[in-house]
Amino acid sequence: MNAIAEVRVFPQSQFEQLELRFDVDYGVMWHFMRPKARPVFNLQLLAELRAFHRSIEQKNGLIWENGEERRINYLVLGSKAPGVYNLGGDLNLFRDAITEKDRERLVEYGRKCIDNMHPWSRNLDLPLTTIALVEGDALGGGFECALSASVLVAEESARMGFPEILFNLFPGMGAYSFLSRSTPAGSCTTWASSMYSRQMTPAKRPCTASSGSIRKPRTGAVRSRWCAVRSSP
Repeated sequence: MNAIAEVRVFPQSQFEQLELRFDVDYGVMWHFMRPKARPVFNLQLLAELRAFHRSIEQKNGLIWENGEERRINYLVLGSKAPGVYNLGGDLNLFRDAITEKDRERLVEYGRKCIDNMHPWSRNLDLPLTTIALVEGDALGGGFECALSASVLVAEESARMGFPEILFNLFPGMGAYSFLSRSTPAGSCTTWASSMYSRQMTPAKRPCTASSGSIRKPRTGAVRSRWCAVRSSP
């Protein structure tokens, strides 16, 4: 039986860089990043994501819709930036902090990233499933964010990679370890080393994975070629 889900758009007064929607029939909470200026994790976007996720945690994954209690079964994070999921760290902030020798500012930024990534990677410690919907480029921290979700769904044209290694840096904050849980030994190196030649890995050419890690989804509304299901920590 085909069912048309009723999707409700939430008021955006409390958020400037997030757009929220709730699928009533299936219990899917959609939230889309729409960062200002550049599609990166700026401080305001990080703050809004943490505030939104904290509100879900405090309500134990329940929301009230038209006087009825509804459970969030799936929490989906996408992007409204054309052709881009997220490009990762705020390089302008990095540049300014380094120029001013402001170590505390860099540390604070890193902590805010961790404060967002850790609960997201644990499904907010609630009986729900976190899903990253990647449409466009996911680089650095953007790729890491997608990898930290329980399920990563990418459209066929999406491209992903670790640009950090172009600057002799390691993919930090857990990106490499998240990838290793979804791919077999050696595949992480393939993804990372592709950036040396400035070639991002397209979703239509996924790395061969161990049993159950990479699955082809059924045809749906999103033109996706594959999804990665992250192993439990």
